[in-house]
Amino acid sequence: METVMASLMTRGVFLVFIGLALSVHTVSAQAPATPVADPVFNAAKAEFERMDEPARKALQDDLVWTGDYNGITQGVYGKMTFRATQAFQKRSKLPEDGILTGKGRLALATAARGIREQAQFAVAVDPRTKARIGIPRAVLTKNSDNPSGGTRWQSADEKITVDSIGYGPGDTDIDSLFERATNVKTPDRKVTYKFRNEAFFVVTGETATGKSFTRFESGPEGIRGIRIGYDKSVSAQFDRMVIAIVNSFEPFPGTTTPTVAQAPALPVVKPAVQPTAAPSPLPFATGLIVAKGRVLTALPANACANPVIDGKAAKIERHQDGLMLLAVENTAEPLILRQGAAANEVFAVTAAVGGRRIVGSGQAVSPETVIVPLMKSASGAPLFSRDGALIGLIAPMTDRRDIDGLLPTAPRQIIPTATVQKFLGGTASFVDSGNAPTDAASQARHIVGIECR
Repeated sequence: METVMASLMTRGVFLVFIGLALSVHTVSAQAPATPVADPVFNAAKAEFERMDEPARKALQDDLVWTGDYNGITQGVYGKMTFRATQAFQKRSKLPEDGILTGKGRLALATAARGIREQAQFAVAVDPRTKARIGIPRAVLTKNSDNPSGGTRWQSADEKITVDSIGYGPGDTDIDSLFERATNVKTPDRKVTYKFRNEAFFVVTGETATGKSFTRFESGPEGIRGIRIGYDKSVSAQFDRMVIAIVNSFEPFPGTTTPTVAQAPALPVVKPAVQPTAAPSPLPFATGLIVAKGRVLTALPANACANPVIDGKAAKIERHQDGLMLLAVENTAEPLILRQGAAANEVFAVTAAVGGRRIVGSGQAVSPETVIVPLMKSASGAPLFSRDGALIGLIAPMTDRRDIDGLLPTAPRQIIPTATVQKFLGGTASFVDSGNAPTDAASQARHIVGIECR
């Protein structure tokens, strides 16, 4: 196993998993950098978005295997994909324009295929849980049933274990599994990363001797997930293989996919550049419904002249100190607000594509600054304490950008609740205690995405 992994490591096959963490630190306030137009990046992005979604994801997956891309293969273009493409082009003595078509695209596919085959990485359906997953057979040579009703793959020395897990409808729920995955009971175990929305979560952990990765997702057929555990002695090699496995995981694939026992050889990925519609963009900002027909966000006055919420045009009612109040018809019910101060642990609820809500959590040590993912919709995302109190809003992010994969983070200022309360005046009422919801799912129902057209 070590010989195979070392050989693959030398060729740069593995990826570094980037954690999406949310924690608060005290930092000196700095003026955000003014975005600079990048015609080379924009041209590369436009070319990428002319491809259909499977071709976009296949390109990113090939860059994963050549060791150039360390993100999730979502088919969304950002600086990570751009830099990864340029890195491959530089190494291959191709023009470093971030565009891979024709011979360049075929060269990438051929290089990736060779590395995948050396790892004997096969993606197929697990016959026990029916989830689709990729396994590096040259590394994980042992295969058996596990006590969780799924399949267990292990290295020969059992220093690496990958488990598939499946639950039927009603057997359990995402909240219970998330609580179990994050409930630290042993002194030497710590949760190093956690991320969840209504139907999905990821948790990573660490002990003195090992590391773990857990992912679960719910669907109409129940809940399916994977759990990866490995010894720190193989961490330098296997940390990066985790991303390849995670990228391949599909909890609820189509029924026509071959099972693991019938796993076919992976085909050469051929370039495809046929025009198609661009993927749905992230919302421009996150809004909190604070009164019937009123949405609060954090945006500069001139940032969005024509805001749209749930397909309806919104009117800018007033703005001050980075806060903006929007009027829109037929919103959901407002959230009951409770003023809060600094807390040891906070979570933020951020709007995402297709009306989904993303909940990020972490440790708070100051009410002044929060480290948040560099995603378009982070502006205006509310921060809550674990008892449901509103800590504040994430201040405007003038350097929002398209980032692919699990997002890198940066420090951002918090607009505290006292400022929010003063700005809202009589538009929204704050309760002293007891009436505000304390769970993320309830609060997420009052979160909306704001588009800018």
